[in-house]
Amino acid sequence: MADPQELVDLETLKRHLGLDGTGTVFDTLLETLLTSATDVVLGYLARPEDEDWTATIASWTDETLPPRIAAAILMQAAEMYGYRGDSDGPTRDVGDLSPMIKAVLRRDRRPVLS
Repeated sequence: MADPQELVDLETLKRHLGLDGTGTVFDTLLETLLTSATDVVLGYLARPEDEDWTATIASWTDETLPPRIAAAILMQAAEMYGYRGDSDGPTRDVGDLSPMIKAVLRRDRRPVLS
C-alpha cells in the first residue's frame, strides 16, 4: 500500500484545518493524525476477500486518489484533531466513522453480508 503520508499532504491538511501553512508546533501531531486518518478510511474501504479492490487501494497515489477519498481522509483527520481526548467527543460509538464520512465513502464500500 502507498505510504499514507503521500496520499494527502500535510499542507493540505493544514489548509483544511485553517492553520498557518508554514511549520507549526503541531506538525508532528498533524502528521500522526493524517497517517491515522488515512489508515482508518482505507481500512473502512478494505475488502480483504476482493484481491482486485485491494490492489486498487494499494495502487493509489496522491495523483490517482479519488477526490472523495481524499476529502474523507481530511474530514477524519479534522475530527481526530478536534477530539483529541481532552473534551467530550461525538456521541456515536467509539471508533465509528461519522455519518458524513460514511456518506462520502458509501459508493466505495461494499456492505458486509452475514
